[in-house]
Amino acid sequence: MKTLFYRFFKRSALVLSSITLPSPALSSIVLLIAFIFFHSISFAGTVVLKRTTTPSSMWGGMHINTMNLIIAPLRLDDYLKTNKIKGLYKDNSTLVKAEQAYESVVTQRFALAATTGISMSRAENGPFAWNLIEPEKGVYHFEFPDITVKAAQANGIALIATIYPFASWDHPNSTPATNSPQDFIWWDYITEFPNDLSEYKNFVRALVDRYNGDGINDMAGLTQPIKFYEIGNEPESGGFDSAFNHDGSKYFTIVKATYEAIKEVCPDCRVTNGGALSPQNTTIKTFWQTFASLGGLNYLDYFNWHYNTDRSTGTASSNAISYEDTIAFWKGIESQYGKSLPKLITEIGTYTGKPQNMPDQSEAYQAAYYVKKFTMGLANGVTVLFTDLAESWTLPDGSVSVIGSSAMFDGNDTAKKHLYVDSLSTMAGLVNGFTKVEALSSGQYLFTTSGKRVLIAWGSGGITALKGNVRVVDLYGNEQITVAANVTLGDNPLFIVEGGDIVPGITANGSADPVAVKLTQPVSITVSLDTGAYAGTPADWWLAQYNTSGWSYYVYPGLWKTATASSDFAPGYQGNLSNLSPVELMKTTLPEGQYIFYFGVDTAMNGKLDVNNLRYKSVTVNVTK
Repeated sequence: MKTLFYRFFKRSALVLSSITLPSPALSSIVLLIAFIFFHSISFAGTVVLKRTTTPSSMWGGMHINTMNLIIAPLRLDDYLKTNKIKGLYKDNSTLVKAEQAYESVVTQRFALAATTGISMSRAENGPFAWNLIEPEKGVYHFEFPDITVKAAQANGIALIATIYPFASWDHPNSTPATNSPQDFIWWDYITEFPNDLSEYKNFVRALVDRYNGDGINDMAGLTQPIKFYEIGNEPESGGFDSAFNHDGSKYFTIVKATYEAIKEVCPDCRVTNGGALSPQNTTIKTFWQTFASLGGLNYLDYFNWHYNTDRSTGTASSNAISYEDTIAFWKGIESQYGKSLPKLITEIGTYTGKPQNMPDQSEAYQAAYYVKKFTMGLANGVTVLFTDLAESWTLPDGSVSVIGSSAMFDGNDTAKKHLYVDSLSTMAGLVNGFTKVEALSSGQYLFTTSGKRVLIAWGSGGITALKGNVRVVDLYGNEQITVAANVTLGDNPLFIVEGGDIVPGITANGSADPVAVKLTQPVSITVSLDTGAYAGTPADWWLAQYNTSGWSYYVYPGLWKTATASSDFAPGYQGNLSNLSPVELMKTTLPEGQYIFYFGVDTAMNGKLDVNNLRYKSVTVNVTK
């Protein structure tokens, strides 16, 4: 970073002494002077951030590629009762309509997901089901998974592909369930243990081979391979999506077969179990104890569970297990069998508002919930936690369900973003890529990242882990520089970053005060930057100067450019903040006149000068005969 900026500054010095700029219009001068004057206001008080999306390695989304959104518009429920999945692929007219409808849905939803900063999507709603891809033995159809992969890669979102290991043709004498399914793959989706594991493994190999990115048999246009697979969903449930009948030994058999087939085709692909239910009863606990005792953990690269207790009326009951006890149970199983796997929580959430006559929960309560659960999860080996994008599930009266109101966006209203999306984005920007996390006490977790320490804390009292100046950011993105001893905790988590405010520096001939020189005397301009509590923050870097000919600004790696209005300015560089020791950017003689040099950064990295986020310093040089 320092080398890059050294080149940046030295390059600017080569052209500065030869600048000859036309005099800008008087109105533009007044506007720019007023603009700079306004920027000179102290930044010691509260500042409201203009948010920028921070890609988050810790946060994933689900129900982005949901296939059930195309059922009602196309009346596929009635169609598939008669024709089944096999019939759909033989009816080109209906198939094209279904593909177009699904493509429209996932294109819009992945684009929406990209605005939140999530890094990964759990593709659990059907596109990677055996029955959908191989509706007849040996006949593969990748139309729907291809659409999913293309939409995800167009938006830079990685996929966890959920494989459902059941196909109707593998059980020709069975009858599908007649109850209403989640989406159309379930209409003839016979969830029974595979009769022919060898055929199932053939399917897995064909699926993984198409998306592994090795250049052989790949999907046309594949640029972002699938490197993560999940085997089923809540396999211990015994519901319509599970054929294991609460038997962990059956699930062990399918996991081992799937893992072996995946690794055969893609050795660097990662495999996780279908998200486990919270271990709140003996049946669930026995299922996973059996699975682990047979060596099941040896056929997983990650362990994966769900925590829906706080958003679903079905699990919010007297026998519900706490988040802390859930974490302890899964870690206990790993310890018992000598394994320590990285972990995922692929379903978690709580609602906001009063859906289904539930007790009222505010947006702030919801945001605090997610930040607390994410923080505690990361401190216990969870690498990614997943929340819903936007649920379509509504009640007969049109109101949003408890599940729908736990998503990033409110039900079908994708214009209404819940507060927690911004809160998690703030958290991601501060602790992404952390190297260490310590649970100091109940409600206080200290993260160490490259260049800074961040305390995420809630509860009562004050903090002792950090001293001196700190940057305090709340759930809304409001921030303040204060003294650690003055921080008071409450129910809502605070993000507390070690260090003070950003301090840019600029001197002329070693002085920050105005300097007077003769024509024959060289002028040395030196800049520096102390990032304080903002190390690693994405920022626009600015270098500008004003003389009697007007304004100019520098854009790396080009030249100084004339500015006739404030909108003309562009940053010299865009990138993460890092400390900059004093660097001489120029040493040269200048023509007669007054010169004002400016150096600064603003933490809304959007290519525009942002008043609320700008920190800058200037130095004046007067050149006389």
